[in-house]
Amino acid sequence: MLVALLLGDKLKSDKIEFGLNLNPTFSTISGLDGDTKPGLGLGLYFNFKLNDNLYFHPEFSPKSVFGIKGLAPYATGNAHVDGIY
Repeated sequence: MLVALLLGDKLKSDKIEFGLNLNPTFSTISGLDGDTKPGLGLGLYFNFKLNDNLYFHPEFSPKSVFGIKGLAPYATGNAHVDGIY
């Protein structure tokens, strides 16, 4: 949001479009007992117009939920790490 406010006029033109996307995510880890973990993914994208019929569309999703709900912790052998879980 801050990027768009600061550079909005430079990120939106006839040839370049910038945007943010917010989408649902559902994560799990195969081979482990636990429920699917829902969340929201936040990303950004650019559209670069190469010509009237062709766009280059890079998209980045730097924030995403990973893991599963209800996974029982296990001992690692390190008291400091075990205390966190």
